[in-house]
Amino acid sequence: MASTPEKRKFDYLVSVQEVTPGSLNVDEYRSNSNHAAVDFPGGIETRGLPALVLIFHPYNVGSFEMSCEGLTHWNGKQAWQVHFRQRSDKPNRIRAYRLGLMVLPIQLR
Repeated sequence: MASTPEKRKFDYLVSVQEVTPGSLNVDEYRSNSNHAAVDFPGGIETRGLPALVLIFHPYNVGSFEMSCEGLTHWNGKQAWQVHFRQRSDKPNRIRAYRLGLMVLPIQLR
């Protein structure tokens, strides 16, 4: 069931840097670094979403199966819809959870 839209305002910056050849780092900065999770809708702070666009970067595109699903509408304009899925035979370099010293990659789809 859809809920009422909520709005929050932050000054927001995303930085993408090539730290070593073939390896990109994405950092996000918000105007209030001391914000609490309650400042976000549903108490959930999103992080890492800008990094998803890097699946289309030449360094990463070969790690995904992609197919065009045709035209759709988004925000009142036409847009191409692309289906993508992490290839099981390629390393996941886009998303992972870090638990102490352990890194758990997240397959994207």
